[in-house]
Amino acid sequence: MLAEDVACDPRNVLPATVYNSANHRVNLYRDDDVSVDYRGPEVTVENLVRLLTGRHHVDTPRSKRLLSDENSNILIFLAGHGADGFLKFQDDEILSSQDLADALEQMYQQRRYGKVLLMLETCQASTLAEQLISPNIIAIGSSARGESSYSHGVDFQLGNTIIDRFTYYTLSFFESQKRMETEYLLQQQDIRRRALSHVGATWRPPTPRSGVNFKSLADLFSTYSPHLLGAHAIPRTDLLLPPATTRDISVYDFFAAASSPLIRIETLYPTLNFDWSQTATADTLRTDEASSANGKNMTSQHRSATATLHVRSTSLQTSTRLTIFTALSTLVTLILLAHSM
Repeated sequence: MLAEDVACDPRNVLPATVYNSANHRVNLYRDDDVSVDYRGPEVTVENLVRLLTGRHHVDTPRSKRLLSDENSNILIFLAGHGADGFLKFQDDEILSSQDLADALEQMYQQRRYGKVLLMLETCQASTLAEQLISPNIIAIGSSARGESSYSHGVDFQLGNTIIDRFTYYTLSFFESQKRMETEYLLQQQDIRRRALSHVGATWRPPTPRSGVNFKSLADLFSTYSPHLLGAHAIPRTDLLLPPATTRDISVYDFFAAASSPLIRIETLYPTLNFDWSQTATADTLRTDEASSANGKNMTSQHRSATATLHVRSTSLQTSTRLTIFTALSTLVTLILLAHSM
């Protein structure tokens, strides 16, 4: 959902553009990886509630529906202006904490989700999650009661701030994972060069580093430092059904396209002889490769269910083929930009 009060604002000196950094490297408004299903006047509290609960008008197309079920992991990201217990929509109406709690409870009763990650970026953001009662919802806000949510940096050409600190440090977390994956890939390329220098060498695939392949929600939440945010981002985890904890739940259950890559050894080392019988990694790689194909099909099938801005995280771009781990459950990303920062 995109209110379009930034790209279409007459005060925007770069019309039809939305940037998240002062270098203007990526225009989010035109990027192929960003799909918008609800624009301008369509961004209302009523449409959000209908979207979550599935109570649509009969003529609503599939692209504007959230086609989820009890196996779906849903990310809801609400960003805009707000205060104690509410979020503003278009400066005309508000979404209250009770409205949000009621909608999510209807989703639970209708078995429309498995887990929900609710991320809130507004002043006094955590108050929006106070009325939640439904199981398996993890919530985190950019600020606590009585605190403001601050912006990060200024674009002097536009004469405005263009990203909030909470979003900035969320993106930084995933960028840091990308750098770790790049370092790992470079290490393996170096090993490949050394292996190829020996005629008739036999190569055994390395076991991937666990630190690269799994990052939990607890890891993400730990990056929200009060010193960096200027506020306290305190997660609400009491609704998780035991024995699950945020340390058991991967961030890639919700941020699907940022899944950790594993190298396809046959592609990296086509001239070497492989001794698959002496390594447990062989069957694992083949199994995960099949899972990857299923996951890609699943993502394609449910693309129409992405009922708002679907920003696919940038995966590692190399000429080397990568096996991508994707979650086995339906992965639906729901991001709502209710109002400009």
